[in-house]
Amino acid sequence: MLNKFVRWLGIGLIVFLLAASLQAQQVIEAPAGIRAAERWSFSADGGKSWSRRPPLVRVGQAVNIAAKTAFDVPDPSASRWWALTHYLPARSTTGLALNGEPIPLPLKGMRYKTIPAIGAKLLKRGRNILTGTVRVDNSALTRYGRPARDVRFALPAGKALLTIPKLAFQTGPILGAFGSEHFTVACRTTIPAKVTLTVTETRWEANWRPDSPRKSVHKSPAGLFHRFRAPKHLLASGLEYRLTASAGKETAATETFAFSLPVFGGKG
Repeated sequence: MLNKFVRWLGIGLIVFLLAASLQAQQVIEAPAGIRAAERWSFSADGGKSWSRRPPLVRVGQAVNIAAKTAFDVPDPSASRWWALTHYLPARSTTGLALNGEPIPLPLKGMRYKTIPAIGAKLLKRGRNILTGTVRVDNSALTRYGRPARDVRFALPAGKALLTIPKLAFQTGPILGAFGSEHFTVACRTTIPAKVTLTVTETRWEANWRPDSPRKSVHKSPAGLFHRFRAPKHLLASGLEYRLTASAGKETAATETFAFSLPVFGGKG
């Protein structure tokens, strides 16, 4: 009887481990977003010919190389905002566009490996064409006054990827400037969101105490970048603050941060 029980226990354990392994495998292999249906193609002759391999740029040349790939998007309305990881050389890639429409950048002039907050209106159901331009400048001279060698930029590390970002605080909060009666806080969210800053004064100098708790709430309109200039009492030297964000049904919040500020006296 005992041997039979041990045998059944062993079989049950094996089944449990196999199920757990299969579940873990399914989690690992689950696709994260929508991968491009094909690898990047490149052209150095204005689109007359295309190749999966980036063209060679000869010594002394500076060439704009066109790049294109495609996505199959079953339902663009699955999210109001999308993010794109293109895997092209970020420093030299410009003019990314979806279906002929330029992809807006959060900050003009910046180079992004992953472009956030792409509106669903740029996508369409079915096949979507992503294009861009890679600038390869091989005209610079070496320290000996001669061009280096023919160059070919490396193949992208992967197929371009579209994802649906979750609301979160991507950068910050960051404390910035402060004065006798104010301080600043900045942050960036993953998608355009409304952000609220809540400030509580916790400590004061010169034995001063307020009649009631001093707490203030400040709001920022929907966007990716947020900066607050929050007032404080002249004698407040200890404060706590917290940020909350909302976008549609999504919400996110930071922990409560505490910090100290110097008190500006009448002298010096």
